[in-house]
Amino acid sequence: MCVTLDDGGKIHLVNYGDLLTDLLFAVRIFMSLRIKMDAKEES
Repeated sequence: MCVTLDDGGKIHLVNYGDLLTDLLFAVRIFMSLRIKMDAKEES
């Protein structure tokens, strides 16, 4: 991935051409994690 987080939490944008792809990838992971968390809370 081209978007990385260092220890300070700063975002480094390495390649703007791939930024959108990486962002969508991160959003998909984030949403899937939230769905899992919601499922755990309901059970």
